Amino acid sequence: MAMKLRMLLWMMVLALYGAAFPSSLFAQEDGEVVKVIDNLDPFTEIQLVGVGDVVIVQAEPAMVVLEIDAEFQDKVVTRVTQNRLYVEAKGITPQTFSVTIQVPQCTLIAGSGAVSVTTGGTLHVNDLLLDFSGASDVELSVESSSNIQAEVSGASNMVLRGRAASFVAHISGAADLQADELMATNAYVSASGASDAYVYAEKEGIAETSGAAEVNFVKTSGMVRRISSGGSPVILEEDQVILSPDEGVVDLDIGNMGVTVKEDSVRFRIGGREVVVDEERNVNVRKVRKSRFNGHWGGVHLGVNGLVNNNMEIGVPSEFDFMDQKYQRSMEFNLNLYEQNFNLIKNRFGLITGIGFRWNNYFFKDNAFIRGDSSTVWGYRENVPGRRYEKSKLVVSYLSIPLLMEFQTNRYSRSDSFHLTMGMVMGVQLRSHTKNLFYDGEGKNKNKGWEDYNLSPFRWDLHASIGWQRINLYASYALNSLFLADKGPEVYPFSVGIALWGW
Repeated sequence: MAMKLRMLLWMMVLALYGAAFPSSLFAQEDGEVVKVIDNLDPFTEIQLVGVGDVVIVQAEPAMVVLEIDAEFQDKVVTRVTQNRLYVEAKGITPQTFSVTIQVPQCTLIAGSGAVSVTTGGTLHVNDLLLDFSGASDVELSVESSSNIQAEVSGASNMVLRGRAASFVAHISGAADLQADELMATNAYVSASGASDAYVYAEKEGIAETSGAAEVNFVKTSGMVRRISSGGSPVILEEDQVILSPDEGVVDLDIGNMGVTVKEDSVRFRIGGREVVVDEERNVNVRKVRKSRFNGHWGGVHLGVNGLVNNNMEIGVPSEFDFMDQKYQRSMEFNLNLYEQNFNLIKNRFGLITGIGFRWNNYFFKDNAFIRGDSSTVWGYRENVPGRRYEKSKLVVSYLSIPLLMEFQTNRYSRSDSFHLTMGMVMGVQLRSHTKNLFYDGEGKNKNKGWEDYNLSPFRWDLHASIGWQRINLYASYALNSLFLADKGPEVYPFSVGIALWGW
């Protein structure tokens, strides 16, 4: 704020001395300079590229005031081409400078990258096009006698205040549009991806949504029409009638009550309950699920586990070849008992933690017997005539504590949503043992070993999962070796599997 006030003070000085200084440079005590560019061709359009803090003021004459460290003043380029002012930062971060643009009349404001744009006062315009992408942050006060059009994409955030006869917006990606204080007579919003919009419409509002997008009309005294292609419903904060594109369907929202009338049924929503009366007068009552972030870690997971060496090759070093695995029987079992979710962005992106248990079974080939002491792990293959060997394995159990990030496309339902999860799972070793099973003339023989196998007490796994609806596939890779350094083979556990049951 202090920087913006200094900008306005400099502009007052320039109003008095602009004629004597057509292009001036003023030094400040803290090593910054204020560079004034007022020998510009006329322009009504503004294009910002990689520029950080920008204030747009409606006044005459047209000029650009740049407040920047002296050593960086040549890194910001300004030019006017075909009625458009271009302000572009090259080779410096946007946080190192600020720009004030003074323009008599404006028809377009566009920006890309990490642009932050505000207005110094209210812009009075006829038609205005706003086009922002990337990670732009825009907050404008605008009075339009005609039409305002907004194109917002990427992770941009736009806040609009003022008035317009007509407002048209196209938003996509993870964009967020807050236009509930822009009093538009009529409004049309097209939203896709995971975008959100809050819009004010005095007479008529039309929303078209797809993907996980959501549109909210906060005010309208007339009709709101909804056209949805897989998107979330249009949410109305006052009593509204919504016409569905399906013939014979009308939705009526009255406060926290809702009625859907079809040709063959009636559906009432009262608070958190929904009552459905079909054409045969059967009544069904169910609870309406609210939007919340619910991750995909908790549940029962089953997979195949194995070992890779330090060259990322499946298998163990040659001196430990008695530990070669039988992968068709080397199974991992996860019982993830408790899951705690934390919403971060719009109930679609969040943090997951919890607690669970993991059992890793490493089955070995060739009748391997594993032994160990405090110094190393060793083993041998046994082949005694008359014996039939059935099982040779190492079993390790862990307490699992995840720290995962997850993105979901549908925040209302796990059963109709794509999700992607990535993060880290810490394992604390609980127990380990070997088991050998063979048959001889005396019958069944089962040997279990509870020796010190020099296993690492902790395990740090990279974890990723992907899924659609109830299908959830996962993979993990340990960043540290299964055994302690110099006390066993340098091998890194991995696993791939599927969720059998989730909660």
